Amino acid sequence: RSRMISQDENGKMEETKLQNFFSMAGINFSNVMENDQQITNKISELSNQGWTLYDVTSGVYAGNGNGNQGIFITRYLFNKKGLE
Repeated sequence: RSRMISQDENGKMEETKLQNFFSMAGINFSNVMENDQQITNKISELSNQGWTLYDVTSGVYAGNGNGNQGIFITRYLFNKKGLE
């Protein structure tokens, strides 16, 4: 259910599936580490291409308000000289 979505300077979107944090036994810490590594790799890739991370914003949408639905979002905003 978790996704990393990126959009290039032409508006093309790319979706990468991330692992679920929870399993029947509780939090799956190997999935947490794998997701963290995927996000770190993406940030490094963009940085190597000349992109600069200029803002990180997080937020929560509670859905129907009873705790059964909702999403947590972290946005990593990048810019590239000449594309501002």
